[in-house]
Amino acid sequence: MLLEPGAIVQLAFFERDADAFLTALVRAQYLERSGRRPALPVSSIYERFAEVYSLDAYEQLLDAEVDERVGMSLQRFVLEQHVRAAVALYDQQRAIDERLTVVEWEADAIPLRMARQLLATESISIGSSEARSTRGSIHANG
Repeated sequence: MLLEPGAIVQLAFFERDADAFLTALVRAQYLERSGRRPALPVSSIYERFAEVYSLDAYEQLLDAEVDERVGMSLQRFVLEQHVRAAVALYDQQRAIDERLTVVEWEADAIPLRMARQLLATESISIGSSEARSTRGSIHANG
């Protein structure tokens, strides 16, 4: 992806590698959340694409000859991924914990992740008038 240290980033190569990196992350999350993969292999993906979020890539993006807004967005992307790489193992463990933690839901034991999905679905299905009246009563009592 990069030329020599201090060289300007070859944006086409950077974009290709960043696209492959993000595709791998989204695919891994999909496979894990759908139950098709038992674990979320985020740390191995970050290891495979380390050059995409390296501080060297960030420094080279500082010198890239692109529109300032585009350059800043790319720099922000690299820094965000650099931080996420540092906590990737924790994200993997959280995903495992969410799968293994069981909660009681209407007399059934279900994984925590499924309970969150059910809560989200229920909150969407609440009638708008009921939601407004609930918000109104909370506001009136607050």
